[in-house]
Amino acid sequence: MKEIDRSILIIRAKKPFLLPEYEDDSQMEYLLRKYFKQIFEEQLNGWWLDEDAWPSRRDLETFKQWFDVEFHSVVFDLVDKPIQAAE
Repeated sequence: MKEIDRSILIIRAKKPFLLPEYEDDSQMEYLLRKYFKQIFEEQLNGWWLDEDAWPSRRDLETFKQWFDVEFHSVVFDLVDKPIQAAE
């Protein structure tokens, strides 16, 4: 088992994406602010291909209304194979 030098962000859709390693809560908030728009649009694209049906307001407040966010500072790789990026 290897520890991967990455943090993970788990996004769970409410009713209405691996990150760099972080050290404390202020860095978690920084990473969320930096990446929420990209994550929001990727999640929406997975559910609705018609962008006209997406919420017009896609700010951090709306993101937090639509998704639960859970940070983990340690990720363990349990597979004994190289990590590969998906295409």
